[in-house]
Amino acid sequence: MTTDLELFGRKTFFIAPTEDLIPESYLFEFIEQGFETYIISADDENALKSKVSIILNQFPHSILFFNIDKDIVDWKLFLSTLRAEQKNNFLLGILFNRTNDEKGERVRSEYSKIAHIDAGFLALQSDNADNFLAIQTVLSANKARGRRNSVRAECDEKSRVEFDHNGFSYKARLLDVNETNFSCNIEDIIPDFPMFEQIHNVTLFMDGLTLKVSAALIMKRLSKKEKKCIFMFIKKDGTPDLEEDTAKKLSKKICEIILHKNMMSFA
Repeated sequence: MTTDLELFGRKTFFIAPTEDLIPESYLFEFIEQGFETYIISADDENALKSKVSIILNQFPHSILFFNIDKDIVDWKLFLSTLRAEQKNNFLLGILFNRTNDEKGERVRSEYSKIAHIDAGFLALQSDNADNFLAIQTVLSANKARGRRNSVRAECDEKSRVEFDHNGFSYKARLLDVNETNFSCNIEDIIPDFPMFEQIHNVTLFMDGLTLKVSAALIMKRLSKKEKKCIFMFIKKDGTPDLEEDTAKKLSKKICEIILHKNMMSFA
């Protein structure tokens, strides 16, 4: 049986990185690739321990990379204690600025002795264009994305979808959306709504963004727990996908929603 970790991967948190190693722009690029990554700031020991505790309580199977160059705690003591307390639920990684090869070898040797570093070592360099690829490689090695190709954003209660089809007007709550499809709860007409028909001039209202798209119903989910329709985005010619300009706007909004929702606990 396929597990949620295999399907959806693991959220990845970079703890106290510097901007020259991991700029915030990386987060948007990773989300577009299906990785959920977050930057967690921490200026003192109390903030560090509090935020790590929140992460592991909410997301016990996440990946945490700690920037050991940041002078916050005795990292060896902190990480060895954390590993002992949490055992192997989360993946532990080390992040540092590789100023030279000697430092890289020393860090790997020392930290491998004090804790099981199962997520590996991120040896980055200040303002180096290769940092993105290095992080991407480590995320892929840890199967952080799972089997998905894109990340889904859950919409708030004010989000909705509206369209006309075969002489009828439909309004429904927009439940969630990714770069290929969206779902909504047009409950009253689910049994009779036609599958795979092209529907044009669909309007999505989500978190301040309004988009005009075309779509086709590809799945109906009917159960006691949920009644919803899943629509696939199509272009005006009927081929799958969004028009380029619309895709860029939606991708940006999905990133904003995901980052805002999951970062509220760490403000």
